[in-house]
Amino acid sequence: MERFQLDPPVDAAQELRRLLSRSGFNFREEDGRFWLVFSERGCKWQTECVCRETAVLFYSSFPFVIKKEGLFNQLCQSVDSQVVFGSLFRVEGRAVFRTAADLPDAFSAYEQLARMLEYNAGVVVRFWDEVAACAAE
Repeated sequence: MERFQLDPPVDAAQELRRLLSRSGFNFREEDGRFWLVFSERGCKWQTECVCRETAVLFYSSFPFVIKKEGLFNQLCQSVDSQVVFGSLFRVEGRAVFRTAADLPDAFSAYEQLARMLEYNAGVVVRFWDEVAACAAE
């Protein structure tokens, strides 16, 4: 009787590198971390991608320093209740939106990464003005 053989685990960094290269992104890579800058509709931000075995975490940092903490906390609750994937929070005074792509197999890895990267960027652009309002004096 033949033994069923599972596919080898996905190399998240390799899959992400492939996606970014094929899509024409300029990126920097170091020790399983990738950095890229997005610019859309007058918004410009950095996204850090952290590879963990068969998953990639996407951290998009808004360029604003949050000054209205109460308003920002309300915004986090509102955003988190509206988005299906991800979470908005504050790191070192700046707003960050995080999503993750689980890569269970090589067949769907490219699509999963592209989908989550696009989703992450879409949420950042969608809530840009609200986050900026939390930074205004």
